[in-house]
Amino acid sequence: MGICKLTELLKEKAPKSIRNTQIEKYRGWKVAIDASMILYQSLVAIRYGMDNLKNKNGETTAHIYGIFYKTINLLEKGIIPVYIFDGQPPELKENTLTERRIRKEQAEKDLVEAVTEEEKVKHAKRTVRATKYHVESAQHLLKVMGIPYMTAPNEAEGFCAALNICGAVNGVVSEDMDSLAFGGKILLRNFFPALMKKKLSVMEISLEMVLKQTGLDQSEFIDMCILLGCDYCQKLKGMGPKKVYDLVQEHRSIEKLLENGRVTMPEEGWPYIQAREIFTSQDAGKPPVFSLSPPDVKEILQFLVEENGFDTKKVETAIERLQAQNKTKKTVISSDVCQESGITKKAALFGPYPCMFYIKDSFSMAILNIK
Repeated sequence: MGICKLTELLKEKAPKSIRNTQIEKYRGWKVAIDASMILYQSLVAIRYGMDNLKNKNGETTAHIYGIFYKTINLLEKGIIPVYIFDGQPPELKENTLTERRIRKEQAEKDLVEAVTEEEKVKHAKRTVRATKYHVESAQHLLKVMGIPYMTAPNEAEGFCAALNICGAVNGVVSEDMDSLAFGGKILLRNFFPALMKKKLSVMEISLEMVLKQTGLDQSEFIDMCILLGCDYCQKLKGMGPKKVYDLVQEHRSIEKLLENGRVTMPEEGWPYIQAREIFTSQDAGKPPVFSLSPPDVKEILQFLVEENGFDTKKVETAIERLQAQNKTKKTVISSDVCQESGITKKAALFGPYPCMFYIKDSFSMAILNIK
């Protein structure tokens, strides 16, 4: 869901915080990507004539196709992607997840009864959910391609923001606005469509400019996001974006709104304090250093061609493009991170799990893929 109506509000109240740019601007950037977003976008494509993308076991491979080619396109633009996968969601999000499951079940019923193509597309998009298979196969592909990825200790969105805050990446690629509430400095929306089509542009949103133009500090901005409605706290009745903005400008905090009787606590409770804690609990810690590893050509061919039925010549051509971008790149492990975690570089690289680097600082057991 993200933050309800936040984009519309910022366009009106903080227009200078948003600008449309070309993808070429981000050459030399490292970007944290909410992996669930690209998985969803790729799986939605199945409902648009890509349902032939299946392996010999009948498993969908559209997500593998999407990540493989989009990643190569990013590298050719001089952009290093760092894919962040969701960990364990906070308990506070359980209501949101339950509502999503109910909507998915209803959408599946509606899809069966749909008559027009427009109805079928609408309901099909609502049925899409990434499974354990989609996540694990995507991670394996990234590993053999030599692309960094991490599994967040909780939700990917917040962890992407944490990486941006500490300077490990230059921006966050996501379609949801949560990153700003988590403190992410730069949010990049419409990133992959702009990557694939020259006529489209990236929507870049600067948190610094959001705060400057609204006159809010980060804690006040978080309270505004909670009042607008987020994944952790239901929206209060009668609280549209303009009203929320005006109330926060006047009272500056949810506590003051409650104290002055401008909002009423629902009988069933309203966990705004817990929601606020989630948005403020992302600790920058010691920043990991991300770069590329040499691709494992044999494993890529085995995975894409032998196991998933991709065309050999097309994959070989794509591998050549990938190798051209990886030619002089090596994975770097920050000495500071090793020192903080108590793990030597040798241990991190060679055992017991040479494809994983456990960071035992405030990032809380995040996993960094290395070759």
